[in-house]
Amino acid sequence: MRRRGQKRVVKPEDKARWNRTHKFVRFGISEERFNQMLEAQGHACAMCRKPFGDERPQLDHDHACCPPAQGKGRAKTCGKCIRGLLCFRCNTALGYIERYGLQAVSYLAGVPDRIGADL
Repeated sequence: MRRRGQKRVVKPEDKARWNRTHKFVRFGISEERFNQMLEAQGHACAMCRKPFGDERPQLDHDHACCPPAQGKGRAKTCGKCIRGLLCFRCNTALGYIERYGLQAVSYLAGVPDRIGADL
């Protein structure tokens, strides 16, 4: 029994197993489907095609599909809106593109060819 104020000791393999299982529950898919997606993408990012290697693939999903998760243990997605597996860099970039893409296109359309040419 643990005494009050003492940290619980968790074995690294137990933590890894829990994290892996919890990830699949949160995203509403099975480990089998995740592995099928990984195999179909050739163990590489769906955007930049860089092999994952030791990097953990990020599950990309359509945020407009599912409501935000409420509380712990709730699914983050329904599992049907997962679009692919991305590297961390591409997943982050895609989030910015989805959120600010139209603003960036509008800005770039209004930028003169040479900044300061009219000064």
